[in-house]
Amino acid sequence: MRLTFSNHAKDRMCERNISEGDVRFALSHHVERKATEKGSIRYRGPGLRGDMLKVWVESERGSAKKIKSVTWDGR
Repeated sequence: MRLTFSNHAKDRMCERNISEGDVRFALSHHVERKATEKGSIRYRGPGLRGDMLKVWVESERGSAKKIKSVTWDGR
């Protein structure tokens, strides 16, 4: 799957020491997938270190995905 990252997502990842590998792992091993009111999809899944992440994704053409935001899951 081809991923692109918004500047907002890159900033949040940098602030939280979350790698692109963490995001890919969370998307591949997600435990929850939920549509949002703004038309994106929120995935909740583990990062490479086992921390639960929330990843907001906007679909692009074909199999490409644009990562809009990445945060820690507070649960």
